[in-house]
Amino acid sequence: MATQIAIVDVERIIDYIERCQTADGGFFFARVPPAGAADTYHAIEALRLLGRKPAHWQNARLWLERAAANGLGHDPRTIFYLTMAGLAIDLPTTTLRSWIAPLDAFENPEGGFGS
Repeated sequence: MATQIAIVDVERIIDYIERCQTADGGFFFARVPPAGAADTYHAIEALRLLGRKPAHWQNARLWLERAAANGLGHDPRTIFYLTMAGLAIDLPTTTLRSWIAPLDAFENPEGGFGS
């Protein structure tokens, strides 16, 4: 059996991800606003893995900061997405620490975060 090697067009993938950035600065893979924390994280992380930052990373940064300030990070999963996306675009750790502070409210009596 012959082995096939798939050639991935990285620039085409990057172009697709970049086109998923919404006018508000975040990302949504359906390419309609509003952006979401999960899609924004996955887009920024995919670009990071491909050796890039978003072309309009300043807009993504503003979106992340607004999302955190407006209480979007109200559950552990969203806090994770916001914080990891912030790390990927080099937001200051002081900013990120303030985003993870609400996690304390989710700690259970055993010191974990499950039910």
